[in-house]
Amino acid sequence: MANSVTTQILANTDRKLVIQRVMVSDGTEETKAVMVDISDSAYNSSGGKAMTGVAVEQISATTQANVNGAAAVRIGWDATNLYPFAHLGTSYGYPSAYTLFTGSSEWGGITKDNITIDAGTGAGSGTPTGDIAMTTTDFDAGEMYVVQIVMRKIF
Repeated sequence: MANSVTTQILANTDRKLVIQRVMVSDGTEETKAVMVDISDSAYNSSGGKAMTGVAVEQISATTQANVNGAAAVRIGWDATNLYPFAHLGTSYGYPSAYTLFTGSSEWGGITKDNITIDAGTGAGSGTPTGDIAMTTTDFDAGEMYVVQIVMRKIF
């Protein structure tokens, strides 16, 4: 059996993109599973202009682990090694809920261009593509996450 994954586009306008991903684990991990592919033509503007990136404005998420579980999700910019910008964890069977980067687009959001590389940190490597990907650790069968990301489109 494979992980059960559903990705939904909740909003897709000329300015905003809201995507939700739900994963129920079969006990195997996800490694850089792409949630947002910026080259997807479905995200083009109504005038046909291709999206070149996104600014992450808000992440809302829940995670659920089994009684002894410690499941975690890293969300970040896809590259040779993921550049994480959010880490979601579960503490031994207690569900966890998160809202990160709350507010509006007044502050601009997080973009792949905001990355400052500090050699030796091990927090990502390679050139970020602009795609947003997920990597899981310590997921057992039946554990799950739900992640919603609100983004401003960049053309």
